[in-house]
Amino acid sequence: MSQKNIEIKSITALHDYGALRNYYLYKGQPRRTKTSAVILLASFGLLLLNETPYGFPFFKPLGIIGILVFAGIYFWIDHQGRQLDKAAKFVVNTKQELELSQEGIFASWPAARMEKTCPWNELTAAVESDHHFFLFVEPLLPVIVPKFEMKELRIQELHDFISTYTDLVSDISGWKYEKI
Repeated sequence: MSQKNIEIKSITALHDYGALRNYYLYKGQPRRTKTSAVILLASFGLLLLNETPYGFPFFKPLGIIGILVFAGIYFWIDHQGRQLDKAAKFVVNTKQELELSQEGIFASWPAARMEKTCPWNELTAAVESDHHFFLFVEPLLPVIVPKFEMKELRIQELHDFISTYTDLVSDISGWKYEKI
């Protein structure tokens, strides 16, 4: 298969990094997010039921334990967010040069004097959302490709190219931006 290389130059805005952070901490692990929400709701439900005539004496301790478990999950998520910030926050407001080839991904951030080369088989994850592509060349170092300034044909070309070489996780809702 002979496809030409794709080159993309962009500047990663703060909202692009925020979208990555949101995906990495919540959408990328939906079971953890749903479980923590269920634990919190069940805990409050047990505490409320404890105050009714139908309450059992063990409802209150279970409700308190559930809230403590929720707090633990929240602190774990916060810890992961701090790790991501420490490793990848340098990309905010930094020019990014990306080249996708048959061999893999070459990304550089000249202002930060950082370069990464990643063969397709070593790519940690590749995700497409409504507004971005996130290519994790390392577990805590993503390449963020914003779609906002791209034309639809270029987005489709990039989607097809990435899908050819790796599993592309789709997180697309179908929402389209239209200029008024």
